[in-house]
Amino acid sequence: MQMQTRCKSSTFYTVASLSDFELSFSHYSSGWGGGVADIRPKQNKIVWGAIYKITDQDLEELDRYEGFPDIYIRNQFKVETTDSTLETVFAYQLRVPKEFTPPSTRYLDVLVRSAVELGFPNEYLAQLNSIQAMTG
Repeated sequence: MQMQTRCKSSTFYTVASLSDFELSFSHYSSGWGGGVADIRPKQNKIVWGAIYKITDQDLEELDRYEGFPDIYIRNQFKVETTDSTLETVFAYQLRVPKEFTPPSTRYLDVLVRSAVELGFPNEYLAQLNSIQAMTG
């Protein structure tokens, strides 16, 4: 997964869900050739993700990679795992959300493969598989 590349000391912890948010693609990445995932508030929706333990140095690297604080802001959230609630999980959100930008097929494939490997719920996998990728 990409996290090991970006944050050398990171360790996978668990998967979790964030209520009242949805997955969005509203920032174009030239590296991926399409929209990249972000989250935005949306009542009665759920976003699934991987939770990692990281060091302060990892956080600095991740901030740099994500374009914090210019492109993305880092917010603290409360998320649910299968057996507990985590009160202090950070996630990045676009500072200025834009309209939907279709992700590249390559990027979407990485998201879907990761979601399958992590065991995200079938309903969420179906949502990922229904996202329209960039054509051409």
